Parts: sequence; structure tokens; C-alpha cells
Amino acid sequence: MLHNLFENGSQSGGRFFVSGFHVGATSLAFPPLISHVWGMRPILALIAPVLAAAAAYALNLPQSYGAHPWWSGTVILIGVPVGLLVALALTRLSIPKPAKMVLVALATLSAMGIASTGKARFAASYAEDTFGGQMWYFGWIAICAFAAALIATALWPQRETH
Repeated sequence: MLHNLFENGSQSGGRFFVSGFHVGATSLAFPPLISHVWGMRPILALIAPVLAAAAAYALNLPQSYGAHPWWSGTVILIGVPVGLLVALALTRLSIPKPAKMVLVALATLSAMGIASTGKARFAASYAEDTFGGQMWYFGWIAICAFAAALIATALWPQRETH
């Protein structure tokens, strides 16, 4: 913490110059609030999908959009942590942020297609087609995962290139 506090400052004659603020050697230096918020941006990018998932769970959105009533809440609880891991993995790629967002959006649309196809197959077979049921269930998990990854990727700070 202290290293980050003074990393942009320099010491001269017992005084520190931190982010444009002159601070005596014995007093504490607190950088402006905006630097703390910017430093917390990755955490905020991971919290936002969790809050969106909590709202979706409370409003029962998956069931409203076609998930089975028995497992509509479970897909959120499984998908969101997976989506956060996907978003963290995407931060390690050295491709531009818009390309990452397009990639995750296409994955979300593909998951929607898989879930829709699975639901249709499962319903057409009068609940006999287990593969169709699995497509429906795992498709919804993927929808929740990629939706969480899309939110986290959109809010994740970009790396500065020098």
C-alpha cells in the first residue's frame, strides 16, 4: 500500500511530492479519491455481474425467458461464477476490448440458440430426449455465464500500452 501511495512521488530533502500534493515527511499522504476508485475498477467489474445476477434471480428472469421452472435459479448460481472466470481469462488476452466483447456476445447468442434448440427437442419428444434436455439446461448455464462475462468485460479497465 505504501509503495503504491508513493510510487509516482519523489523524495527530496525529507519531503514527498505525491500526485501534485506537497506532503511533509512526518504526515500521511492520501492520493485523490479518483485514484482509489480507478484502482478498484477490476473489483467493481466483478461485482457488477453478481449484482445483475442477484436481480435476475430475484425477478426469476431465466424462467420468464424460457428456462424450466425447476432449475431456472440454478443456472444463474452455476453460470455466473463460470462467467467471471471466463472474464478473468479474457483479461489475459492481448486483443482489443471491443473484439473481446464481440467474442463474448457471439458466444452468448450461440448459447441462446443451443438452449432454444434443446428446449424445442425436449418438448417435442414429450420429455424423452435427454440430449435435448441437456442442451436446454447447459445452454441456459452458458447464457448466464457469457452474460456475466460480457458485463465484466465491458466494465474491466483497459491496459495502458506504452
